[in-house]
Amino acid sequence: MSYLKRPVLAGYRRFILLVVLILTLAASAFWYWESWRAQHYREQTASMPMALLSYMLEGKQPSEQAHWVAVWGQRLGVDLSLIDEATLHFNYFQQRRLDSLQTVVEASDNGWRLFHLLPDGRQVLVLDTISFTERQPIILMQLLREWIEQQPPKARDARFDRLRLTSDWPMQMGSESLSTMTPEQREQLSAHQIVTSISAKGPSLSMYALLNDGHWIAVGPITFYTATPIMPVVMLLVALGIMLVAMGCWLISIRQRRFARLQRAAERIARGDFTYRVPVDFHDPFHPLSHAINAMAEQVQASLSAQQDLIQAVSHEFRTPVARIRFALQMVADISESEAIQRQLSDIDNDIEAIDHLMDEILTYSRLESSAGQLPLAKEWIEAHELISDLIEQLAVRYPHIEVRMKGQAVLWVLADRRYLKRALLNVLCNACQYAEEQVDVRLAYIHSVVCIQIDDDGPGIPASSRNKVFKPFVRLDGSRTRSSAPNPFSSGHGLGLAIVSKIVAWHAGRLIISSAPSLNGARFSMLIPTPPQDAKGQEQQALLPRVSR
Repeated sequence: MSYLKRPVLAGYRRFILLVVLILTLAASAFWYWESWRAQHYREQTASMPMALLSYMLEGKQPSEQAHWVAVWGQRLGVDLSLIDEATLHFNYFQQRRLDSLQTVVEASDNGWRLFHLLPDGRQVLVLDTISFTERQPIILMQLLREWIEQQPPKARDARFDRLRLTSDWPMQMGSESLSTMTPEQREQLSAHQIVTSISAKGPSLSMYALLNDGHWIAVGPITFYTATPIMPVVMLLVALGIMLVAMGCWLISIRQRRFARLQRAAERIARGDFTYRVPVDFHDPFHPLSHAINAMAEQVQASLSAQQDLIQAVSHEFRTPVARIRFALQMVADISESEAIQRQLSDIDNDIEAIDHLMDEILTYSRLESSAGQLPLAKEWIEAHELISDLIEQLAVRYPHIEVRMKGQAVLWVLADRRYLKRALLNVLCNACQYAEEQVDVRLAYIHSVVCIQIDDDGPGIPASSRNKVFKPFVRLDGSRTRSSAPNPFSSGHGLGLAIVSKIVAWHAGRLIISSAPSLNGARFSMLIPTPPQDAKGQEQQALLPRVSR
């Protein structure tokens, strides 16, 4: 799994959790809203009856209040009682409603309990009921008519307004004809009966009563409580969740594509292609990051270019004095016949040859490093067995004590740049011969479209903790596997040989792996170079490319 996919998948998971949290909060908000609606309806419904009962108890003696409460509680089919306010334990909001002469409602599975503070401010009227019946509104209208008729006609409006202002019920008093009533309802009203009217719009309930002075009082319309249907809400929440998930996935996919573009740019820059620049879109919220990556690539490119220019200039400047010294040594050797001088001149010449080889290695590595992802490779089909055999013959003169054996396939074609492949093989073989005691094995194989060249030696080997270090330029290992005391121009000994091999293999899209040689107990260098299959199609491709072995 790509390292970019992990945060993307984590982003999807976090977003889904966020959607679940939003839907949970929405469901909780709906539940609280429904609870508030139900509680508000209870308080609104109980406001007029409790205010009316409280006003009717006003001015009565305690004994009269107890008798009145018992009688009217029985008539209404509820339990009425009077308690001291100090015995109640309300929360802040309930106490505030009670002090403002509003009704406090406590609803439970066992029924309703209503509280209303009497106008004297000392006692609280409490009503307990399991449920409300159809007769209770009619009895309340009779009680309301009786309470208003206790006043003379001129004072009745003030008493009615007092109740209307402290109640949440719509209430009216008038003497004109009620056009909304049917003839039958008018007859019932004229006979001083309580008239009830249920409207289909709402639905709602309205009640009418006729006073003894010819005025009528109307209460309502009182809308019945209707709970919000659950299924539409559930369907709405599901639709909202699907919409949020779809929108979130779309936004995350857009962000993923933008991150993938940045990832590809970072990978190309990491591979050494410092000429690549990230396309900048000012509508993209990540365009500052794109600018930063481009600026970083430009800075690294400029630094490497200056460094490589310096290395090339110094290397080229070294060649002229080195050539002059070598020419002078040749002249001294020609005029001198002393054996001691000849040996010293030979040692100096070897040192000069090592310096010349080091300059060549530096220039090669600089060229490989400065290619910026565009190293021109002249790939061709090369017979690896014959190429390695030629290199072994060249090294046999310099390492006569080392036996190099070829194993594996006798014929193996590899698609590569001949010059660079030869340089890589030569450096690895030189390294193996330099540290081997007496034997080096070269094994050729073709596995899953990959040419595998393994070079084993019986030397001291390379510790697992140091195997990645040998690919870095100018790095030499401590201990037994260091450069030999005698300078060898074919094995640089300056920490560039394997660094060059690593670069060459990387430019061929291959891998260079260091491990332990199982049979020789030394080091094993495995060069893996991708190559088309050796089947009919591969032969066809080979026919289109030049085949060379030398």
